[in-house]
Amino acid sequence: MIVRIVIGGVVGAVIGASIGYLGRCSTGTCPLTSSPWSGAVFGALLGIMIAHTFSAGEGAALSAGPPPANVYEPRSEDEFHRLVTDAQGPVLVDFFAPWCGPCRRMMPEVHQLAVQHRDRLTVVKVNVDKFPQLAQRYQVQGVPTLLVVDNGSVREKVVGFRTAAQLSALVAEQH
Repeated sequence: MIVRIVIGGVVGAVIGASIGYLGRCSTGTCPLTSSPWSGAVFGALLGIMIAHTFSAGEGAALSAGPPPANVYEPRSEDEFHRLVTDAQGPVLVDFFAPWCGPCRRMMPEVHQLAVQHRDRLTVVKVNVDKFPQLAQRYQVQGVPTLLVVDNGSVREKVVGFRTAAQLSALVAEQH
């Protein structure tokens, strides 16, 4: 990601300097292209912003490897209901979307929680794009939305990014 940003800045600076040199403003009222230096600065800033935009998802990878064994992503509503009702102990339901930055940032936190509580916690990840009816049923207004379900009943509902420590405290409150 950093390499792309640096390359974007350099390419933008070269293009901006070229515009500043070749398209020099004769009246001096065009501050962004009045000289090669100002064009280079403006171009570098634009190049950095564009490079950052196109590489934004890289820094927030979904996870480094397969999910822990107690993390499930259901393929049907029936499977979702079976996972939630048949679980021994609490279930953390994570309503997420693949395009959601906070959801991607939180996935390693959820996996860390799952590993820490592998013997007593089930994590069910629900993609709201694939299961909008489940999101509607649980009144999910934004993602990420997390539910703590115990014995088939929703005990807690929180919206937004949470660290592994915050998630652990959320799950522990139920016992």
